[in-house]
Amino acid sequence: MPDFLYDGKLYYNPVEFAMTHIGGTWKMPILWRLNKQVMRYSELKKYLPHISHKMLTTQLRELEKHGFISRRVYPVVPRMSNIVSLRKDAG
Repeated sequence: MPDFLYDGKLYYNPVEFAMTHIGGTWKMPILWRLNKQVMRYSELKKYLPHISHKMLTTQLRELEKHGFISRRVYPVVPRMSNIVSLRKDAG
């Protein structure tokens, strides 16, 4: 397998790349829930009751940064509504 450079980091194989970007405790459960449907932040939080709000927000931002999910924010009264979905062109 050839080595490749992504975002300034050298990866020696695709598994290393995948573990770096979607490894950990929460990213795969988040991606699994978003696989079938688009969800609001609050819906996603209900499906992952043991994750804190801070950790969920951090994980969603990292997944968005790496292009795995997309997030839309709609201004609604009384607060913003976050819609999270799995990107069709990710990967």
